[in-house]
Amino acid sequence: MTASASVKRRVARLRVHLDVPFVRNAYSLVGSTLATSGFGVVFWLVAARTYSTEDFGRDAALISAMLFLSSISQLNLTNGFNRFVPVAGTRTRRFVLTGYLAATSTACVAATAFVLGINVWAPRLSLLHEHWPYAVWFVLGTVVWTVFALQDAVLTGLGEARWVLVENVIYGIAKIGLLVTVVAALPDLGVYAAWTLPLIVLVVAVNGLIFKRMVPERTYPPLEAIDARTVRHYVGFDMVATLTLSATVGLMPVIMLSILGPSASGYLYLSWTIAYTLYLVSIGVGMSFVTETAKAPERIVEFARKMIKHSLRIVAPLAILIALSAPLVLRIYGPAYAHHATRLLQLLALSAIPNAVTATYLSITRVQRRMKAVITTTGALAAGVFVISVGLAPLMGIAAVGVGWFVAQTVVAAVLLLGELRTVWLPYVHADRLQLIARLRGSRAGRSADSAPQGTAAVVAAGLAPGDWEIREEAEDADQMRILVLRNRHRNEDALLKVAAGTRAVSALCRDVEGLRRVWDVAPPELRPLLAQPLGAGAGPPAWTLDTKAAGVDARTLVADERLRDAVTQGAARHIVGLHRATAVSVCIGEELPELLDLPLAVTDSLPTSRLRVRADETSLARLQSELRGELAGITVTAGFVHGNLWLGNVRCAPDDGRVTELVNWRRARVDLPVVELMHLVCTTRALLERRELGAVVREVLSAGAFRDREAELIRSAPGADELSTRTAVLLMWLRHVHSYTRSAAGARPSDVWVSHNIHQVLESV
Repeated sequence: MTASASVKRRVARLRVHLDVPFVRNAYSLVGSTLATSGFGVVFWLVAARTYSTEDFGRDAALISAMLFLSSISQLNLTNGFNRFVPVAGTRTRRFVLTGYLAATSTACVAATAFVLGINVWAPRLSLLHEHWPYAVWFVLGTVVWTVFALQDAVLTGLGEARWVLVENVIYGIAKIGLLVTVVAALPDLGVYAAWTLPLIVLVVAVNGLIFKRMVPERTYPPLEAIDARTVRHYVGFDMVATLTLSATVGLMPVIMLSILGPSASGYLYLSWTIAYTLYLVSIGVGMSFVTETAKAPERIVEFARKMIKHSLRIVAPLAILIALSAPLVLRIYGPAYAHHATRLLQLLALSAIPNAVTATYLSITRVQRRMKAVITTTGALAAGVFVISVGLAPLMGIAAVGVGWFVAQTVVAAVLLLGELRTVWLPYVHADRLQLIARLRGSRAGRSADSAPQGTAAVVAAGLAPGDWEIREEAEDADQMRILVLRNRHRNEDALLKVAAGTRAVSALCRDVEGLRRVWDVAPPELRPLLAQPLGAGAGPPAWTLDTKAAGVDARTLVADERLRDAVTQGAARHIVGLHRATAVSVCIGEELPELLDLPLAVTDSLPTSRLRVRADETSLARLQSELRGELAGITVTAGFVHGNLWLGNVRCAPDDGRVTELVNWRRARVDLPVVELMHLVCTTRALLERRELGAVVREVLSAGAFRDREAELIRSAPGADELSTRTAVLLMWLRHVHSYTRSAAGARPSDVWVSHNIHQVLESV
């Protein structure tokens, strides 16, 4: 019973997994690729054993010629259909029929020219010239195969890749069956007949399905402008990239033939035939990626992550398996293959692993129609393969080609992962592991000619006598302001000296002074003991302030102790709620606090992003802005004077009992929503306790739709806590935090890890 339940759960999970169109189409295309390869192996084995060597060789040449002419005649419309059919809408029928007409006309002309000149370039295939029915059959076969190849791209673009798998399985079975049954009726062209006869039935049936059922369902207008110039530009440039890779694959055996001899060329051809199946897996997943992302470009990062994951899930184990079993696999073809081509096959198979990354990037650039990037990437890959293979061939033999493919793919993938694709893997990097790198980069970016003086020089610059003050601590904050904790040698009291030299630091210092002044004006009596008192200030240069500093420790140091943590958070919330209540007013959002309606727009303006993410981020933020305007515009809520950045890092407390002794850093003080402030305290405390980024906590709260019991109780103490939904208040808190952080870090760009964890992942989840 337990085993049965386990099987049912797995089947249910598989169904849910395959309900996702991207996954279903990707696996259908991968299954089609593997089925085609498997049936192809069986077909040629049966053909070799059933037909004479002469008939087998002649028919194989006919099929090769047909496939070559068809590949040229397709005009790269396979990629064109894959890219534009998903967004063609009501223009799908016209677009597909126009493409079919162009490709089949080209195929007819090319095949006819081939037949007419057969005595020149392939005299051993003169039966096409001698028997006109065979010539017509060849031309017709080329035309039908062209449609057969293109209709797979149409089905994929329509989101119906499952029919690609069905059609290719039927075709594989049918041609093997015909191979045996037509041997007596057509001993001369049995292999060619078995290959081509099923095509007519399948082309008619599949296109009937396409134009009678699938295309009529596309009643929405085109999602993109699709005109002849756009398609020609895309298909033309993409063809350059496709031919570049095709030349790299096709010419390498010829080059190795001239360098190492015919045997080496044979080893390479066989090994590449086996390894290329792994490349086809990434190509199939990439076709599904292009289809789904063309319809939803704002999800491009999500789909890119899925493409790499699903490609590697299939390719990596198979590549390792082929690499380990290479000697056994090649021994089937003869001991010479196992002896000379083992290392070659191993490297070619392993090169398919980094190719999953390269294929993902090429799919991304195709969706975004960045054809220069497509050509540049394929050109760099081809150049690497040629240079390494040709350069090392005299030293390493045929294994040099494997080295070329593996090294070129690995280098290109590494460059892409460290560059534009870093946003794909950064969510899996723990931010705290890269804090040192982020700090070092921030310190380098923060160095400037007008940086604040340090140590004793800062004390002197503030007009203080160095003999009267002992420097206890010294640091620089995110705004490049020098902060020193001083001890007065005569009164044994601490003070906080802030020195600012640059424009950004001076601005932050002015906000500090103004925020502290404003809170002193409105603070209730019970809060005043927790506020610093100004002891002196100077306009500089450099500008400086000297304030009192209360006894106690940074509250973050107590976060691991549950009793002390609760005492600190509850004490800080109690004092700040007193400020909220003392200054509480009712406001109509839009008339007052209008910036709340435009917070997503403000984040968009300051958001560090990449070409890969820009469309997705802007779309997500625009959707958030629409949501917040619908929720907030015109409603009346409770506002009050807030700290603006309330978290344990701005709280000092007694180390023995967690009693709050000081609230510091009032530079973001303003009139805002109290509930947002307490949510910030709760979420940042959870992030500190669990050693996570705030973005992870935000996603968790949004997913759960509520806070934990203790957290919810603390938040409910805020005036107007029940006036907004949890989702709306959390989104406002997060947007305030992101905007403040990115704005304060404008001179030293936030680390990519921080941006990924705190911005991109949240945007993907909302």
